[in-house]
Amino acid sequence: MIIIDVGGEYKELFKREGIEGDEKWGEFSIKICDRKYGVGADQLIIIERIKSGEGECVYSAKFYNQLGSAAEMCGNGVRCFAKFLIDRKYDLESTSEGLEFSVETKTRRVRVKILKEEVSKLPCKRINVTVDMGVPSTLRQNLSVAVQGPRDSNQDSKQTSLARTFTGTEISMGNPHFIIFPEEFIHNIEMGPDTNDLGRRSKVVKYVAQYGDEIAKHREFKDGVNVEFVYEVGANKLKFEVWE
Repeated sequence: MIIIDVGGEYKELFKREGIEGDEKWGEFSIKICDRKYGVGADQLIIIERIKSGEGECVYSAKFYNQLGSAAEMCGNGVRCFAKFLIDRKYDLESTSEGLEFSVETKTRRVRVKILKEEVSKLPCKRINVTVDMGVPSTLRQNLSVAVQGPRDSNQDSKQTSLARTFTGTEISMGNPHFIIFPEEFIHNIEMGPDTNDLGRRSKVVKYVAQYGDEIAKHREFKDGVNVEFVYEVGANKLKFEVWE
C-alpha cells in the first residue's frame, strides 16, 4: 500500500501538478504502483483530515488499484491507514477501549479501533486493528456466472475445457463481493489426494487464480467484484480464499 496525505500544503502541490479527480489519480496510481518504474504497490490510498479535536477524528480515504481503477472501499487498506496514522502521530480519539477514528469512503463511513492492549505495545512494527465495516447489503441472490476457465491438456494431448458455472450471492460492504461455495474445494482440493499442506495450498492458489480473475471481470459485474471462495472444514468452521 502507498498512502499519501493530500491535506494542507500537499493539496496545493498536487493541484499545481494537475492531479485532481479519479481519472488523474488513477493515472498517478498506475505510475507510482508500477513495480519496475515506480515505487511498487498493490494500491494507492489518498487520505485527508476532515475533522479532528472536540472528541471526534474523521479522515477521508480514496482507494485506487494498481491498474488505475477507483475502488469504493478496502478493509485491508483501512487497517494499513490506521498504522500510518499511528506511526505519524496523527490525532486519534482516546476512548475507554483504546484509540479510535472514523473514515469516510466513497460509499460509507467506517469506524476503526485500536484496542488498549495493542496501544500498550506502541511503538511497534505490527498491531491488530479492528474495523467496523457496517452491515452487509444483499444485492443479488442465486446469481449464476458462467466462465470458460483455463485450458487443460489430458494424457492424449487433447485440449479439454474446464468451464464452470458458479452460483452465489452478491453483497456490498461498501464495495461489491461475490460469495460462492464451490464443492470442488472439498472433494478435489482440500480433501484431495495431495495430503500434505503444500500440495493442497498449491492447488487452492491455482484454482482461485484461474477462476477468480475471470469471474471478477465477468459482464455481470460492470465495476468488477471481489470473489470469495468459501468452503467448510469442520463443524461450524469455514475457510475462504479471496480474489481481489
